[in-house]
Amino acid sequence: MTQLCQSFDYQVNIKIKRTIEYKQLLGKYKKMKKALFLFPKSYTLLDNFKSIFQHAGYEVLNIDYADFFSPSEKKIHHYLLKMPWNIRWAVLEKINKTVNIRYKEIFEEQKPDIVFTYNDQKLVKDTVAYFNEKSTTAFFLGDNPLFIKNRPDNLAAILEGNHIFSPDSYWLTQLKILGAESVHFLIPGYAKKLNYEKAISNEDVKKWGADIVFIGNQYHDTWGYKRALFANLFVGQNFKVYGDLAWTKWFRYFPDLEKHFTLNQTYLPFETVNTILNASKVYPIDANSGLINGLHTRIFETIGSGVLPLVEYRKDLETVFDGVEIPVIHNYNQAKNLAIEYINKDEKRSQLIQNLQKFIDQKYTDAEVGKQIFNKL
Repeated sequence: MTQLCQSFDYQVNIKIKRTIEYKQLLGKYKKMKKALFLFPKSYTLLDNFKSIFQHAGYEVLNIDYADFFSPSEKKIHHYLLKMPWNIRWAVLEKINKTVNIRYKEIFEEQKPDIVFTYNDQKLVKDTVAYFNEKSTTAFFLGDNPLFIKNRPDNLAAILEGNHIFSPDSYWLTQLKILGAESVHFLIPGYAKKLNYEKAISNEDVKKWGADIVFIGNQYHDTWGYKRALFANLFVGQNFKVYGDLAWTKWFRYFPDLEKHFTLNQTYLPFETVNTILNASKVYPIDANSGLINGLHTRIFETIGSGVLPLVEYRKDLETVFDGVEIPVIHNYNQAKNLAIEYINKDEKRSQLIQNLQKFIDQKYTDAEVGKQIFNKL
């Protein structure tokens, strides 16, 4: 009888304990903050920032405004730059109206604690002000805020936000001059589940392998000429370029570049990009003309995938990679020889990559980057 009572008491205590644990867990989820992301889903930065926010206990929902439109509508939007300005403006107004109505509807449904946006994602000033009444707004800039084509509302929306984060220290200076107050330099690291070292099959090596690789779309203006000029530095080597149709425009200036080029009909899947990087030795990284002091986030992605970046010099390199060696292109005339040097020295290249990975894993973890963000928010 005594044993039966003890067994009963034990079972009751277990049930009480489990009930308490469940209530604690339920309380935790009730207290969990919610972040509404406005990011293109094709960008690795989305997974990067999701990981950072989730590590800090946030529930994350992402909205890509491209999903609001049909394939035929997207095709029209793609050709906006070729339209006369008066027609372009009318189309932009219609797009922005549709997008911002949906944004407000989703905002009211989700009631997020923070709205975190890449560039402006077609937000208009009034919508940001609407969000500010019930939430905190923050922007991460992927492009120069004073030079984004087809985005007349970009700067007004960003300046209306509560906080601005930027990977270019000079952009911050520009925004401060315009009156922005809560502006902060931020390097988010990279998405470790998308960029990592892995074993490469002989089939993948044959299909994707190269000593030098470059992945990226092209521009139709002087930025495009600069990027083609940069890529042309490596012609004649075991070199592959993956990009869109706009690259072909520049082959009249750089005809030898064409034989290294592979056309991408759509965005390459993340896993394919990681495979290409793992099958390569070095990755030259240019700085688009909108970067004044800042860095291209591809630097971190290449390091994560175990390929050595050769980085076009920008001032912020000195701050971000202080204390660790990273190959830098100070002059385009040096680029080819620099690439050949690291291609031929496997041990040195491998050691540099290991040092850079260790540096990033210590300084740019989700926890460390999260501290920088949430201390400001």
